[in-house]
Amino acid sequence: MSEKRTVLKAAGVVGGITLLSRFTGLIRDVLITALFGARGIADTFFVAFEIPNLLRRVLGEGALSSFLVPLFSQRRQEEGDAGGWRFFNLTLNFMLVVSLALTVLGILFSREVYLVAGGLGQLLRGGDAGQTGRMVDLGGRFTAIMFPFLIGLSMASLMMGACHALRRFVAPSLGSVMLNVALIAAGGAALALNLEQAPAAIWLCWAVLVGSLVRVLIMLPTLHAHGWRWRPVLNLRDPELYRLLRMLATGTLSMSISQINIVVAGFFALYLGEGIKTYLMTANRLVQLPMALTATAVATAMLPQLTQYLLEGRHRELGDLMGFTKRLEIVLMLPAIAGLIVFGQPIMELLFERRLWSAADTRAATLALLCYAPSLLPLGGARLLTSLFYARKDVVTPLKAGALSMLVNVILNAVFALSLPLAQAGLALAFTVGTYVNYALLAWYARRDFGEAMTEQKQVGATLARSTAAALLACGAGALAYYPLRRWLPIPLDSALTRGALLLPVIALVAGLYFVLAHALRVPDADRAKSILTRRLKLNRKP
Repeated sequence: MSEKRTVLKAAGVVGGITLLSRFTGLIRDVLITALFGARGIADTFFVAFEIPNLLRRVLGEGALSSFLVPLFSQRRQEEGDAGGWRFFNLTLNFMLVVSLALTVLGILFSREVYLVAGGLGQLLRGGDAGQTGRMVDLGGRFTAIMFPFLIGLSMASLMMGACHALRRFVAPSLGSVMLNVALIAAGGAALALNLEQAPAAIWLCWAVLVGSLVRVLIMLPTLHAHGWRWRPVLNLRDPELYRLLRMLATGTLSMSISQINIVVAGFFALYLGEGIKTYLMTANRLVQLPMALTATAVATAMLPQLTQYLLEGRHRELGDLMGFTKRLEIVLMLPAIAGLIVFGQPIMELLFERRLWSAADTRAATLALLCYAPSLLPLGGARLLTSLFYARKDVVTPLKAGALSMLVNVILNAVFALSLPLAQAGLALAFTVGTYVNYALLAWYARRDFGEAMTEQKQVGATLARSTAAALLACGAGALAYYPLRRWLPIPLDSALTRGALLLPVIALVAGLYFVLAHALRVPDADRAKSILTRRLKLNRKP
């Protein structure tokens, strides 16, 4: 099997499970909005829930797991499995001690942590002082309950990195699914029992801890089967551990840059008014779904292969792989962007408009979605390029690019929130502009540092132009079919069943038409992208 096909097979596994994670996350958010609507307690829960989620993105999906792959692989290559597992145990034990200490501090100062994470916007907004104080107190309580998630997160992050280095992707990819399943179970039970909003939110907080425990447990059999046995060892003088910690310090700061953008947007969202934070969260959830198809999965699967190429000095193969994955990302992301823009409101209506979520909430969240959607392309590109830099153990370059994009995002957040009446649309637009700045800088650094390895991207321009044409034609045809039918049908679209019966077949036809047009326009790698997408939607089919 070729190395490209090996990466694609791994990406197919990761992508399929990541897509499942995004769908279960969507179901989770549907339940949460059904419980709380776009009200103050929903904003408060989302800010508190974002604290462990930020830690998950910074560590679990970023620095810890990514940095462990090249160091663990190198240790195994030099000292065999015994040396590799000893290094893994050193790292695991050190992070356990650190995460325990941080968790104690996080619980003791949970109210302050909540305020820093965005809750300060509630205090500065004014209004009913009693209601504001209650929301801040609840935010601190939610944060205290969920903060031990950091312990499970640290353990799961390292286990994920070891599994990836061993080219085992199923168990670690299921972690987020398990977290969402726990939240869905808690939310569904709260709905069935008709709990009041505050107790229901507390049930969800405890479900986060249950999910974090399960994501650790499901990786134990895989690691045990490859020879890992836990040992109570700790040596702070180990050179590879010291190197990992240095990389982690810089890399965590780098990965935190994009999350600081989320915190800043959260502050302004709470400051601007009730419900805006919830609108942003629901819109962002829809944007994250297409990311599961390519960038997240491919970047995870690529990291071991990129590390091997760099260790062996195979720069031509490295460039070939980067160009190939970039074209696949374009082929799959562009129709997603066009689809979210054209069908964003009916999708929002189908998913969220029930119980406490009104038609006005749908329109407000759709505005955020329209401004978020164009960020898909740079988000995916930045994810792939960041993996390239991490593969050569370079954490400084992503930090530089992220710092400048964060500055742009913070300035635009302030301008759009305080000077222009754009509310949630302005905050989403600021995020999108920041992602383009980040990607442009990473691409410039990649061309500067890797030179010839980036020349394989010569077909990217043709892929971009032809994919755009196919996406616009397909979504335009879909709009011409859907919106007149919506007006003329004698059946009222007042339930999820009738809305879905009209919308979902149209979206399926648009997707099929896009790939037909992409094939007719000879979009590079369009047929391969279609094959990958089909495999991810049917995981039981062999690649």
